Amino acid sequence: MNKILQYIFVFSLIIGLNSCCTKKDCGGVGDLYQIDFYNFTEGELDSLIIFRFKQNTNFTEKIDSSINIATWRNNFYFLDLSEKFNFNFDYKIIDKKSGNIYKLNGFIMVKNECNICFPYKPQSNTFYTLESYFVNGNLQNNNQIKIFKWFFVKFA
Repeated sequence: MNKILQYIFVFSLIIGLNSCCTKKDCGGVGDLYQIDFYNFTEGELDSLIIFRFKQNTNFTEKIDSSINIATWRNNFYFLDLSEKFNFNFDYKIIDKKSGNIYKLNGFIMVKNECNICFPYKPQSNTFYTLESYFVNGNLQNNNQIKIFKWFFVKFA
């Protein structure tokens, strides 16, 4: 009888630990569709030209460009991208109104795990998050793309 209770206890423990695993959505870099602009005032940002460059070419090998408009939201601007942000490129963003240039590069990704369940760990539950990047040579330790007003270079 004592042996049966032990088996029931171990079986219940395994079931209980496995039920602690919840299938949650593990957001990573594949979910970044937005660039945020901070310390700008309403009406300050106008049309933004986004240039995409081959990575590590010192912004010399342009791939394509697009014109976008940032939207004001309470205390900052945000730029919704039509497709997810691709960290395999370097970017130059030019504000047509002010002439400010923002260069984004050096993206560092970190591998994370999600929905790790005892006694198994599905391989498909790994994802990447943004750890850091550079804006005009200034290191940003952030998991979202944020541009602050003081990181700019004027047209030459």
